[in-house]
Amino acid sequence: MRRFLIFLIILIFIPTVSAWSFNVRVYTLATNGKLIAVGSHDVYLFDLNGSLLWNRSVEDPIWSIDINAVGYVVVGAGNSVYLFDKNGTLIWKFRTGGWVKSVAIDDRHIVAGSCDGNIYLLDLNGNLLWKYYTGDWVWSVDINGNRVVAGNGHAGHRVYMFDLNGRLLWSFDVGDWNWVKSIKIGDDIVVAGTRNFKVFAFSLNGNLLWKRDVGNVWSVAIGKNCVVVGADKVYAFSLNGKPLWNYETGSNWVLSVAVGKFIVAGSRDGCVYVFDKDGNPTMVVKTGDWVRGVAITDSYVIAGSDKLYVLKIEKGNVKPPKTSGFCLIPAVIGFTLALKKRKFS
Repeated sequence: MRRFLIFLIILIFIPTVSAWSFNVRVYTLATNGKLIAVGSHDVYLFDLNGSLLWNRSVEDPIWSIDINAVGYVVVGAGNSVYLFDKNGTLIWKFRTGGWVKSVAIDDRHIVAGSCDGNIYLLDLNGNLLWKYYTGDWVWSVDINGNRVVAGNGHAGHRVYMFDLNGRLLWSFDVGDWNWVKSIKIGDDIVVAGTRNFKVFAFSLNGNLLWKRDVGNVWSVAIGKNCVVVGADKVYAFSLNGKPLWNYETGSNWVLSVAVGKFIVAGSRDGCVYVFDKDGNPTMVVKTGDWVRGVAITDSYVIAGSDKLYVLKIEKGNVKPPKTSGFCLIPAVIGFTLALKKRKFS
């Protein structure tokens, strides 16, 4: 086991803007690879070239957002689920009994997790197909194919999987006084990150494949060959649970992670970190606030903070824009920062 300490003490030029940016404070974001949906005080939809297609107001604070392949945008705001079509028309609004902390959408269904303790499955017409009471706030949900997964709070402290008919396929107790902050389902694996310093991986049949000790988990993501966790550090594991590397940012709150050609992390230190598959940082971009959401497409890295930031991926590399707007700043993030990367042997 070797520890590498890199002191960024040089002066470098960095652009004051990304490939493009939009002046809106971002609380949550999602992309379908062609469009970017943003939850702020309002709902926004952009194309990847930076054009604002529409924005709409909702009545309550926005907690979560997702977008499907055809551009339908689902929003969890206050106690309600909102569905907009790709043109920004509100199709329907569905009210639950508590804050809607998490939503997910595919081509046929919407799943929502509410602080009333229920998991809701709706069709795209707004019909309630079923709901399931878990006994505590539902913090995170996801959907993939004919399976729905969810995780709830410390009074329930469980991971759940259902079929589309609402039949409970399995559940797993993650430990007393604990809650599932983030959950994702891939083609062959379910990953859940909890607030008692652990990440769990399950088969689709509910078998525990592995669990690992990390910091308090904020976000998990599943790639083709790895699982990435945002906790006190950025952690990367192989799909079979082998620790690959971890990386310390300037804060012990790594709020958001995403996986594609690169691994992207957003930290409370206000920086967006872009890594290659081996955990080497290829770019660090300073924003003006906590980075609450990140995403990646084939061509862009997307981050949400005090603004919406988008970086271009060209020829396998993340490129800052060609712009004359540069500022002279110590290091990458505006001050001298010690960054630690740890690899596992």
